[in-house]
This record gives sequence, C-alpha cells and structure tokens, in this order.
Amino acid sequence: MSTEATPVVHSGASIQATFPVGRSNHSSKRTASPPLNSSVRPFMRTREDFDAALLIVASVVRSWDPYRLGGSGAPPDEFDAEIAKVVSCIPRISNAATAAAALSSVFSASFEPELFSPAKCVAPGQELFAKLSAAGLVASA
Repeated sequence: MSTEATPVVHSGASIQATFPVGRSNHSSKRTASPPLNSSVRPFMRTREDFDAALLIVASVVRSWDPYRLGGSGAPPDEFDAEIAKVVSCIPRISNAATAAAALSSVFSASFEPELFSPAKCVAPGQELFAKLSAAGLVASA
C-alpha cells in the first residue's frame, strides 16, 4: 500500500499527515496524526467566533491601556498587533491564570518584560477570561 502526504489544517496550524492510498485488508478509514497540541479546544469554529474574540480582546486591552495612552492622543490601533497575538492564544486559555499568562507573554515580547509579569496581568486576565467564557469562546472554569 502506498501513502500520500496531505496537508491538514488544525487549529490554525498547517501540518502534513500521511494517509494510506488504495484498499487494504484493514479499515478503510482515513486517519490523520494527532493534533499538534491535544489541549487545544476548538471553540472558535467560525469567522463570527473569531470576530467576536477579536472584539472582546480589543475591548479588554483598550480598557486596560497599560501605558495610559488613551487620553494622550495615541491612535486607537496602537495595540492591534498585540490584540491579534492574544487572539491566537485563545485556544490555550482555560482559566483566568492562563489568560493573564497569555497577556503577559504577548506584551512582554512586544514591550518591557518587567512591566508585564503574569502577576501584573491578573486583573485584565480575569476580565478577558470572564468575557470569553460568557461568549462561549473558552470552556468555563
């Protein structure tokens, strides 16, 4: 029996999976490799889910405004890159602590790490997790 590499998209990551081609005496089911990260949950299944998540993360980050830029005339899209990165972390968010860790990781990488420890991101992490949970975009704790 020959095999064929077929691209498979799972939770935004493209992976190569090998499927048997042709018939064999074994099951004819086509199976893919296990997901890259089996703890990732598929709560954002549609474009509408993604758009809702983007709005939620944007509202939390902009209300948090860690550098207090809102009143200083900064453009409203000041944190858009970080917002997008946090949205990409949502499949791994399972509680307020992991939401705070996601905010910490993204903002530490973009700005000053000492200002964005997980402990300093607890309040916005709690708000983010609560709003994502209410929208059904993460599992409630």
